[in-house]
Amino acid sequence: MADWPYTTARWQRLRKAKLSEAPLCETCERRGRKVVAEHVDHVVAIKQGGPAFPAKGDVQARFEAYRIGREIGALSPNDIRRRENESPIAGGDVYHQPANWVALGSAPEAANG
Repeated sequence: MADWPYTTARWQRLRKAKLSEAPLCETCERRGRKVVAEHVDHVVAIKQGGPAFPAKGDVQARFEAYRIGREIGALSPNDIRRRENESPIAGGDVYHQPANWVALGSAPEAANG
């Protein structure tokens, strides 16, 4: 949270208001869990034309989509970083494959360890 607009008083007020009105993590609530929210995020990145100070309801859906994409192996960390106009990271082009996903009719490989 070191860059504009996150360091502004306006963002801090927006964040405080959002967390005061909805103190629970929206993503967690959709999954049936009650967890106190710690972060407020943009739905559309500022660099991609999103508003610097979005309406409180427009927060967090983009990151939920990234999380799902990452978990199912559709997005790598660098895919997400490119969508956010961020520099790639070393090793960030590796795609996740859930351990319980194996091709139909094949035997899962034994874990070494």
